[in-house]
Amino acid sequence: MSSNKVNKNNQYRNKKNSYKKKNNKKLIAISTIIMLILGITIFTLTTPVFNITNIEIEGNKKVETETILSLSNIKKGENLFRINKSKVIAAMKEDKYIDSVKITRKVPNTIKIIVQERIVKYQINLINSYAYIDQNGYILENSTIKAEVPILVGLEINENEMLNKERLGEKDLVKLNDIYQIMESAKSVNIDTLITEINTENQEEYILYLESKSKRIYIGNTTNLTNKMLYIQKIIEKEEGKSGIIFINGDLSSGFKPYFREDV
Repeated sequence: MSSNKVNKNNQYRNKKNSYKKKNNKKLIAISTIIMLILGITIFTLTTPVFNITNIEIEGNKKVETETILSLSNIKKGENLFRINKSKVIAAMKEDKYIDSVKITRKVPNTIKIIVQERIVKYQINLINSYAYIDQNGYILENSTIKAEVPILVGLEINENEMLNKERLGEKDLVKLNDIYQIMESAKSVNIDTLITEINTENQEEYILYLESKSKRIYIGNTTNLTNKMLYIQKIIEKEEGKSGIIFINGDLSSGFKPYFREDV
């Protein structure tokens, strides 16, 4: 065999051995990393250092702290890293007043639960109770107590559905969006807190009732709300102490003049 051939074979074997050594080193390094991660994981999940000793709860006003603890099913003494966040959040949102939940771990032994609650914005008068709903149409609860929020009249949903559904239907949600616009415009002139009832039967003719002022307001649809509210504010001030109806349901841009008609 020629010396050139021998040299080539030797070079091939050397390269092959070099590749094997490099691969072996990589395998050893990967195995070491895996063992290290596994060891850290086992330590984290078993050491009492990370057992929960403190549970912090923030953001709740309506839902009692004890209720949140019960729904979360998180207990002191559990391992901080064994808590399944998704499962806990799903369980807590079974309470209709809980809109969203954020859970954070604070090493070594504290878990923090931040809730965002739904707020009662309106109510619907049922036969023997009131159904509370939030701004997004979620039905929160039935109560015999009349809340200090506007009563909505004329929605599509019936009483039976109100007791069994989680949220208003699509048509009512459209109306609720109109009501939101009306209430926001009313807030700009500080009369939103005076509105005690809103009739929604006709989306082209919303009717507001101000019990403390003994006035009904035919507001029409949601066009030109800013100007409408300014007129309403002036008429309320001018007709203070009188019971009657404010008509502001015409086209202001075409020369309609809002007016007040006193009850006789």
